[in-house]
Amino acid sequence: MMNEQSSFQSTSYVSAMNGDNISLPDCPSLGQISPDSLMDSDGAISEEALFGSGQDNSTQTVCTCTYRLRKQGEGRTIYVTLADDSEQHVEEVANFCKSLEDEGFKIDFDYVASLIKNGPMNINHWRDQHFTEANLVLVCVSPRYAEYCSPNSNTDTLIYERIPNENRLAVRYIFNHIRSEIKDEYCKNKRFIPIVFMNSGGSHLNIPRCLRIAWPFYFPYDEELLKDHILA
Repeated sequence: MMNEQSSFQSTSYVSAMNGDNISLPDCPSLGQISPDSLMDSDGAISEEALFGSGQDNSTQTVCTCTYRLRKQGEGRTIYVTLADDSEQHVEEVANFCKSLEDEGFKIDFDYVASLIKNGPMNINHWRDQHFTEANLVLVCVSPRYAEYCSPNSNTDTLIYERIPNENRLAVRYIFNHIRSEIKDEYCKNKRFIPIVFMNSGGSHLNIPRCLRIAWPFYFPYDEELLKDHILA
């Protein structure tokens, strides 16, 4: 029989599981069991950990202490900057961001059409705050991103002035922040991750010069490697 007066203090630990709260048995020895020992071979909390072994589960006492199973990205924020090459490009970036959200990351998706859905706001204030606070900044490199960062001719500049483009202004605004931060930190900044979106025609030639200090990833070919890098 279990000693009713015994108790243990539950401890939070990081797990790439579903983030639910669960109750564990009130057992005097449980406090000395490592978190990994609570998992079965598939990485789930085992039935034995929940109900004990070789006992009558119908009479098993379950304590009110809870373990918080945290996702790997929980508590970390990623800022995403991208150009409007095409609907397919934006959708591909958004789908990748959704996969990062599933890992627990908070995603700040800097795309004007998405931001204005939240109602009136000072967008540049939002950018300043979220860019500064982000743990990582994903730079989605594409042909149009390269154009927006550094127009190649006076003709391009005149076109941009004649036809205002909010996304171009957004990309340039954040790019200036990125360039300044890299300069101020003597190229030692590790927040920025350039991702070349090859389905949108991106190549290494589209990576802005100041970002060539960082290791680039090529999407979708490097998707798993990229995720491992972000989760590290």
